[in-house]
Amino acid sequence: TVHTLQHRTEAMGQDELLVTIDKEHWPKNVLRMLMPALRKLGDSHGHIIVAPQPARGVILLQGAAKHLEAAKPGLRALIEEYFPDADVPKELLKPHEQPEQPEPEAPEAPEAEVPEETEAEPPAKAEVDTPQVLAAKALRRAYATHSASAMRIALGAAYSTGVDRETLEEGERCLKELTAAAALGVALLGEVSIQELQTVLVAAREAGVSESRLEEAELKLGRLETKRVLTQAMSASEAELRE
Repeated sequence: TVHTLQHRTEAMGQDELLVTIDKEHWPKNVLRMLMPALRKLGDSHGHIIVAPQPARGVILLQGAAKHLEAAKPGLRALIEEYFPDADVPKELLKPHEQPEQPEPEAPEAPEAEVPEETEAEPPAKAEVDTPQVLAAKALRRAYATHSASAMRIALGAAYSTGVDRETLEEGERCLKELTAAAALGVALLGEVSIQELQTVLVAAREAGVSESRLEEAELKLGRLETKRVLTQAMSASEAELRE
């Protein structure tokens, strides 16, 4: 069973969409294949946060309402692909797929009964996030800052509070990506050799750095290689003239 819950996060000024998928429908090691697809979905819709929480059986989306709405078709496609045994969320159904609501029958007037006195049930306690859930949320916020330092601190806290293994593994992967992206940024801004840029570029590609940053590095690498060829040609011409 899959259902959705959408509410306004006033403090953050963002909307939040929770898609709940029963835990028995989560395939083993699904995060390894699902996370890159969710990151791509988020980046293509205003860089919203799209984060799975297998321990709770939910996928969280956070960002502007218009971006969340635009991301729904893509999210549905991913759920159908990676969770084949789960139902499609009602909020993600197309208008013609919505189930028809039967017209309610007029109820018969019940006979008047004297209500029995019952003890009032105590109000339910508000659900409180556990330290593990809070640490997992901190990981998502740290990743959204694109700061390797913030991610490293949040990951240390996640280990300390006993966050589930899959979330920790994904945190490690995100830290690797942010670290590689930072190294690539330094290489793009500074003076580096062709070999140094090639090394950083390979590491960034393996870590899953965004395609736009990889393209920037490829362009700079092309310029450096062109400059090297021209320099070699000029040196050869000067040598011929001296001879």
